[in-house]
Amino acid sequence: MRRLCPQAADPDDRRWHAEAIACPRCGPSIWIEDLEGRRLAAAGAPSIAAAAELLRRGEILGLQGVGGFQLLVDARREDAVQRLRARKRRPAQPLALMVRDLEGAAALLDLEGEAGAIARAALVGREGPIVLARRRSGPGSAAVAPSVAPDEARLGVMLATTPAHALLLEAFGGPVVATSGNVHERPIVITVDDARGALAGVAVALLVHNRPILRRCDDSVIQIAGGRPRVLRLGRGLAPARFALPGPTAPLLALGGHLAQAPVLATHGEAIAWPHVGDLDDADARAAMAASQADLCRFVGVDPQVVAVDAHPDYATTLWAREREREGSPRRIMPVHHHHAHVAAVLAEHGRESALGVAWDGVGMGEDRGAWGGEFLAVDPTGSRRLAWVWPYPLPGGDAAARDGLRPLAGLLVAAGLPTPADVDGDLPRLCELAARSRLAPTTSSVGRLFDAIACLVGLRRRSEYQAQAARALEHAAADHGPAPAYPFALDGPRLDWRPMLAAAIADRGRPGLVAARLHATLVAMIVAVVERHRSPVVALAGGCFANTILLEGAIAALEARGIEVLAPARAPPGDGGLALGQAWVASHRLRAEARSNADAEET
Repeated sequence: MRRLCPQAADPDDRRWHAEAIACPRCGPSIWIEDLEGRRLAAAGAPSIAAAAELLRRGEILGLQGVGGFQLLVDARREDAVQRLRARKRRPAQPLALMVRDLEGAAALLDLEGEAGAIARAALVGREGPIVLARRRSGPGSAAVAPSVAPDEARLGVMLATTPAHALLLEAFGGPVVATSGNVHERPIVITVDDARGALAGVAVALLVHNRPILRRCDDSVIQIAGGRPRVLRLGRGLAPARFALPGPTAPLLALGGHLAQAPVLATHGEAIAWPHVGDLDDADARAAMAASQADLCRFVGVDPQVVAVDAHPDYATTLWAREREREGSPRRIMPVHHHHAHVAAVLAEHGRESALGVAWDGVGMGEDRGAWGGEFLAVDPTGSRRLAWVWPYPLPGGDAAARDGLRPLAGLLVAAGLPTPADVDGDLPRLCELAARSRLAPTTSSVGRLFDAIACLVGLRRRSEYQAQAARALEHAAADHGPAPAYPFALDGPRLDWRPMLAAAIADRGRPGLVAARLHATLVAMIVAVVERHRSPVVALAGGCFANTILLEGAIAALEARGIEVLAPARAPPGDGGLALGQAWVASHRLRAEARSNADAEET
């Protein structure tokens, strides 16, 4: 701008200091083009009008946003949304919506009451996240295509995040789907050249501008639970996020896990949490991971001496660090166990040193190399100690059970010694045979897989097409049903015995809402039973299962009613997106302990 605009040539002029103020001569400039780079309309208003018309015709538009490209379609047209799903290869996972203003959001979401007020404040806040809230029904509510969020009680909505979005939505006159500009499981594209290649066959045109995107940053996602907004994905507007850590220590980089990967850099008593990268099954995603952490180190201006990773040897993050080690990297690798890191992330967020941690998730490698996921850990700066866990059960097929609820259901039935219900899927007897063979069915304590099994038992969902789909179906069913009493269970030494619950749930399986409500109540009662046995004054709720608002709010209410202080994730994601923060907390304490030990040795 300083080269082009005479007004910006004088340091005494405000435009010298405020290049973000738009100039009709210098830009920014916006235009619409096809996937071959041919312009379809004149820059500025004609291109906005052409893009709006394209949306009205039900076409898919790629739009250059703040942290990457987005894919937009008319949210009211079922054919357009289905076309987007097919081309993006995202068959079922809910899609985010964008509206022009708060009035447009209020037509889609229930923004009444205390939770509604918090959601409204989040929607209009400068961070501009996607806000998950219950759909609005009744007079004045606006409809969107059924396939926007199939079988979901909530919608994810954000307001226009840039002037380009605002102008386009004003010209279009309705809500749009605004989802990340990528094919499923690949990173979002950030350059126009990459968009022309990666989005070919997906979008029919691109609305682009001449302000380059410097770094990849997907939209943040929050929900309202326990009277406050809580982050589910850390991205645009919220990242980088800063957390205090014990220090000083050597600079360290924490890589997180294999899913929902997001790195953290810790130095000088502070952790910098970088934006969400995503799952690392795809080679392009792993390349984006490497680029993201290199960008983070450049941004902070330090070269980390220590790299904290998950203890699982096959996670892409761990493999990347080991490969650098083989190449001669001087960085020290420090493994941190999965559930220890989950609890430590909550302690880091709240600035606390110790708590009884409830670490519930899908699965993570435990300290005995088993498949943990229903743990109670005493965590402090010296380490973690396993106090209690969900009664283990076999998981036929191992990782295959993450998508097929019939597999953990078979494991539960075998572990409980119960017969297979006659009205459940015909594959169940065969899977029960597999579950009885230890070589083919490793045991697990996973609460996440327990959700999957019960959702399958009551007919809500057998196969999950995205992470936690079955658990969300149970959560929505429980919300629709309302409160219900807990099922019976037992606390047998350190093991929470769910077998009485399963027998009762089988008897109730014709009433899915009742089973879902009683399951949530039982899980809350299990937490209370362990906490009361160990008389812990402080409890940290950690892991992906606590993205479930009924479970989270129920546990908070039950524990606080007993005078127990509850720490729960809010600024960092509860699931694997927060792992790196916990790894950084654990590694920082280890480094401090080593420094003290070395100092003591020198004195003696």
